[in-house]
Amino acid sequence: MSIIAIIPLVAFFATGILKKDDFGQFAWTIVFLAMGGIALGNGVRSSGLMDTMDNVIHRTLEGRQIWSVVVVLSVIVLIVSTFISHTIASVFLVPIAQQVGKNLPGDHANLLIFLTALICFTGMDMPVSGFPNQLAAAQEDDHGQVYLTNIDFLKNGIP
Repeated sequence: MSIIAIIPLVAFFATGILKKDDFGQFAWTIVFLAMGGIALGNGVRSSGLMDTMDNVIHRTLEGRQIWSVVVVLSVIVLIVSTFISHTIASVFLVPIAQQVGKNLPGDHANLLIFLTALICFTGMDMPVSGFPNQLAAAQEDDHGQVYLTNIDFLKNGIP
């Protein structure tokens, strides 16, 4: 994927659409935050933590009523999506929600997938929670001071 992403960059600089000064003005902090979220997601997957969480969530929710499954799964999704990017949280949690929903009486997979996707985007406590947060965290005033700190995100991001 990164090879595909670099093709426009090379093309724009090679053709002169972008200049050397443009390269220096990129919002590199946002790029690094985004790549950090992706790296964290890959680490969760490759370390086996995703499989472990999958097993824990399945055991926790097995045999429960649909309303309690919704509440417990919502809390889990909110916590996970707060500390990793929304996209990675969705990739990680939607398949778990689908499996849990299939195992419930009446097959509630669609409901749990929808709720998981919706709640993934409500965890806004940290700058790494999503691209809008990353963009807001990178904004500075004329003196180089950031407008928002991690404390601002924590105070206002907790639902």
